[in-house]
This record gives sequence, structure tokens and C-alpha cells, in this order.
Amino acid sequence: MENCGVIMGWLLGVLKKRPINGYVLDPAKVKLLLHFDGNYNDSSQNNHTMMSGGNVSISTSEPKFGSGKLQFGDTPTRDGFVKSPNIFDFGNKRPFTISFFYRGGDGGDGCFFTTRDSPTYTPMEFTRGGNLRVGNATLSGWTFVPVIMGFSSIAYNHCAVVGDGTNIKVYWDGSLIATTPHPNWASASRFIQLGKDGDSSYSNGGMDEFLLYDDVIWTTNFTPPDAPFSY
Repeated sequence: MENCGVIMGWLLGVLKKRPINGYVLDPAKVKLLLHFDGNYNDSSQNNHTMMSGGNVSISTSEPKFGSGKLQFGDTPTRDGFVKSPNIFDFGNKRPFTISFFYRGGDGGDGCFFTTRDSPTYTPMEFTRGGNLRVGNATLSGWTFVPVIMGFSSIAYNHCAVVGDGTNIKVYWDGSLIATTPHPNWASASRFIQLGKDGDSSYSNGGMDEFLLYDDVIWTTNFTPPDAPFSY
């Protein structure tokens, strides 16, 4: 009976580390995890301090998961963003996964996420206008990767950008829709900015469950998460 109790305790410990959506995350590889449940807090073990500005807020109206979502404003002023400190080095073809849910907005200018906040070249910028901008290896020019998307005004769509060291892939609701070579950028620690691109174009609409992960989560088409990420 004593051994049974030990085994049950071990099993419960394993299950607690296993998210109900089926995706097992290594806590050490979770570099940024934003649930937007009442605040902009980073739920990774890094506990990064996030900065926000402009017309952006936490909304309790129809989040994807939990009690809140990130809401980018539209009227009277469209100028909201959320930004992390320098937290991740995309250099040397380092594998990564960026995952988030989005709904609403007009699908025009602005961006989902970027690694720049000024008119300079950078590793990546995923725009609302339907392009993943990927900086070349020397960060002296862009590769524009067309991404055909159609965001719903009433339902969330899932998007993932995955770099595996060979290619950078974009998945839309779990289906691969774009691929481009993974450049060998020089080593440099970079921030993640949501909602505002480097040319000061802003998004509207709502975002939930943003993850930056230090590895490849998806290699082929997949079923999007049906619960918040946990570990």
C-alpha cells in the first residue's frame, strides 16, 4: 500500500505538469507566456515585466481562455501596444515557436508581433496586412512572405510561427500556409512587441494566450490548443 501511495503521488505530479490541451511544455523553454487574465503579467518562470502604452487594455468581454484578453483600441485613438524587455536571442538559427489567438479588427495595417519598434530591419515582423517580414541574415533587407488570413469578428483564429533551423513556417488554425528559409541572424537579445510595428502602424482587435517558446512545438499540421498553455 505504501508503494501504491508513492506511485500515485508521482503520477499526480506528472499529470499536474501535463497541460490538458496535450502540449507538454518544458518550463525552462517558456520564454514568455501571456494569459491576459486581468493584467499583462508574464506567467513564465522568468516573470518578465511588460510595458504597455496607448489605447490598449485588458478586456473581460469574450476572452478565448480564462478571464481576459488583450484588446487593442480603435476609436478614438489607435495607438496601443504591449512590449517585453529584451528576452530572446533569435540568432544562430535558434529554434522557436510563437503562438497566439486573435479575433476581430479590420485586417488592415498594424502587426501581431515584431522584434523592432523603429524603421530598421529586424529578424521578424508579422503584420496585419498579410505579410510575415523576415530580415535577411545581415539584417539589410526583408523577405516578404505572403500570408493569406481571414480573421473572424466573432471567433478566435489560432496562428503559430515556427522556426526549426531550416525553415520558418506559418500555421493558420493548425494548417501550414507559408514557408520561408530560416536566416542565420547574428546573436542579439531582442524584445517582443504586440500591436505596433516598427513603422508605427497599429492593430485593432483582440489577442489571447501569447506564447514564445525556445523550441519547435509543431512540425506538421496540428489541432490548435483547446486550453491555456501550462506546465
